[in-house]
Amino acid sequence: MVDRGELQKMSPKDLKHIIAKAGLSASDCVEKSDLVERALEACNKTATSAQNGSDGKRGLVSGSSVDIGDFNCKILGTKGKPDGVVVILHGYGATSADFAPVCPILEKSIQNKSLRFVLPQALRLRGIPAWWDIDVQEWISLNMSPDQSKIATLLRKPHQGLEKCRQQMSEMLDCICNAEGIRHNQIVICGFSQGAMTAIDTSLWLPAEKRVAGIVSISGAPIVVDQWAQNAQKHPKLPVLATHGRTDMVLPFQVSGWLVDLLKTNGLEVETFFHEQGHTLGPQPVIKLMIDFITKTLS
Repeated sequence: MVDRGELQKMSPKDLKHIIAKAGLSASDCVEKSDLVERALEACNKTATSAQNGSDGKRGLVSGSSVDIGDFNCKILGTKGKPDGVVVILHGYGATSADFAPVCPILEKSIQNKSLRFVLPQALRLRGIPAWWDIDVQEWISLNMSPDQSKIATLLRKPHQGLEKCRQQMSEMLDCICNAEGIRHNQIVICGFSQGAMTAIDTSLWLPAEKRVAGIVSISGAPIVVDQWAQNAQKHPKLPVLATHGRTDMVLPFQVSGWLVDLLKTNGLEVETFFHEQGHTLGPQPVIKLMIDFITKTLS
């Protein structure tokens, strides 16, 4: 949950962004302390908007679509108070509906936990739903180019919009915690393709006190690897499930090895599953692994 101390560490620009996003004004804020108090009011307002509407009870409404921070989110799962929340980030150019059919399977199979599923919809960048600006062709070209210098550059390339996405994701997770009355360590964050990169990037960027329960990376890849290596030090033994298809022609299979090596080398606990399909969720065993992983990390 966002507290006053955390807001005091933010720049006036970031505080004004939080205030404006909640529909409040900062025009009468003279000192930074004024901005902090107004931003705290804004966070409380945003959290309230993510709670039940018609019945007045605390929590997100299963079956609804609600704005949480900057993202419109589909809410699925338990109708009562959840023991944990599973956030699922779709891939580049996709929609939040893509992984909706998976949620009832997970919910039914994880019988000892009441789960809420939050499926955010990425904003449009240059007309395409994306979490941040990515050149997909650069990754596809790795299938045809063994140029190590090109690979090294791509893995360290700063991506436009990534910093903003981190802040947006952090605010969304704060709002979820406020609305559901849970802590970050009751959240598993999953993602497919660019959503997987975002899930990992966000989880590693968060401070240690906001460590999530675990990460599921489906057909993901490493980005800003020097930053990831540094940020991973804040989250020793953070559980990760990484799956990838050997015939993936979008994010080539070789990137899964780089991803796993990077995370393991920097102290995370990584489970892997590789299959013979392409750039997809994968075969039935992937669902079973997700069930086991979520059950274990939220226990």
